[in-house]
Amino acid sequence: MSELDEKPFLAACKKRYGVADGEAEIKAAEFCSEWQEHLKDANWHPFKIQIINEDDEKLVGLEEQLGDEVYKAETTALLEIINEKLWNKKEDRKASMHEALQLVLNQWKLRRRRR
Repeated sequence: MSELDEKPFLAACKKRYGVADGEAEIKAAEFCSEWQEHLKDANWHPFKIQIINEDDEKLVGLEEQLGDEVYKAETTALLEIINEKLWNKKEDRKASMHEALQLVLNQWKLRRRRR
């Protein structure tokens, strides 16, 4: 599990609460602790994943047959679905954050190779 760097919290709290009587240090520790707990919360997912395979045969065919506007409508609908819930189709369950990040990383690697 990743640990938060406390320095930015302390700097922000010194700006906001001043350096007198140690209040900034106390507030920084409180905020840092609170946000460290957020990192540990497996139910918190502040990510958006929006990757579409632009080489997908069906989508390429749709764009060729009916044009860019229809293609955009379809891909927008697809993005809304995937942002709603990432699904592990092989195991028929909601995907974990680790699986989602692996998907993004793999997509990124594929795009880099193509260039």
